[in-house]
Amino acid sequence: MIGRARGYRINVNVVGGCVVKILIDFSIVIGSLGYRVGEDWKMGSPLRRGIWFGVPFLIVCVLLSAPRSGWADDAAIGLGAEKFIDELVSKGTESLTAKEIDKLERRKRFRVLMHEYFAFKQISAFVLGRYWRRTTKAEQTEFSKLFEDVMVIDYADRFARYSGEKLEIIKSDVRSEGEVLVESVLKRPEGLKSVPVTWRVLHDKGEYKVFDVYVEGRSLAIAKQKVYGQFVRNNGRKVQALLDDLKSQLAKNP
Repeated sequence: MIGRARGYRINVNVVGGCVVKILIDFSIVIGSLGYRVGEDWKMGSPLRRGIWFGVPFLIVCVLLSAPRSGWADDAAIGLGAEKFIDELVSKGTESLTAKEIDKLERRKRFRVLMHEYFAFKQISAFVLGRYWRRTTKAEQTEFSKLFEDVMVIDYADRFARYSGEKLEIIKSDVRSEGEVLVESVLKRPEGLKSVPVTWRVLHDKGEYKVFDVYVEGRSLAIAKQKVYGQFVRNNGRKVQALLDDLKSQLAKNP
């Protein structure tokens, strides 16, 4: 039934049994329709008043009850990202924590995983920051190679100290069509405090790649970018100085 009073509240059942409560202000509805409030309205039939009052109400109901394909798409993208991270963690744990492999084999396996699951070209450009655009193609290629080697040594060797940690995926948040945040918790043994880990995942045409990892809210990529940026600034803003330093680091840890 259509009411005449201002602020009349109408409850409507829409698709899926969801109840939508719409507050309609009588004067706003009439003004939005451009209907002349006066004698025409007063003398109009109840049917006319009902039709004019009901038109905007019906429009709102149609808009609210229209299917949102975007929601379904986001849910599918988010679920895909969660499965992607779960697969990465499972494969990494199984492959890199094997006791029978040596250091070189562990690094080799980590490199394969890194290329398969991480957006390494984008990460390389990001961590070098503003200096990426100021370097030559040859310098970019050299930096990417050196940075990859440093990451392999740094992270692959950590798996040798694996002590039964488990990663539990909590939820995903689709930030845009091409980016998903996957929230998880690293549960440590022996009553140690769990560590929140968020994965920033890029999505493109059904494919996923990790772009960044946040540990306790701190971005690993941004941390690297700050370290490298500070080093370049302290060395005459020359990227070559950073390249030489990365080479030195690698020479000390063959």
